Amino acid sequence: MTLREFWKNYNIYDAIRNIADSWHKVKQPDMKGVWNKLCPQFAHEFQEFTTDDIARVRQAVVDIGNQLKLDISANDVVDLLASHGRELSHEDLTELEKQVEAVEQNDDLDIPELKKFTMKEFAEAFRLIKQGWQN
Repeated sequence: MTLREFWKNYNIYDAIRNIADSWHKVKQPDMKGVWNKLCPQFAHEFQEFTTDDIARVRQAVVDIGNQLKLDISANDVVDLLASHGRELSHEDLTELEKQVEAVEQNDDLDIPELKKFTMKEFAEAFRLIKQGWQN
């Protein structure tokens, strides 16, 4: 195979596979070394996240979700994060396609009326932002 033939046959899938294979060869000490060089203020003596760190972050996500009235639990967060590592099934892909089609047809959208602001309201908002920055 000539170089020209190689490049003609090389596609995005091949590129993604090359990147994935390369990424799997990167070891944790290499990553730590890079971050120590790039951002030593953040990487200094960092070992790894503890289970307490992870639990605190998980609870923070749950708290934010509940403030937004999403009614989620820590198990929901764990399930969501775990789902990102799984390959989508045919049924999952079919459901996603249906959702995309529904959004495109505006069947599913409940578009709220946009709030209109007056110049006076904008001026007040910017005044409050400026005041917040000064404090």
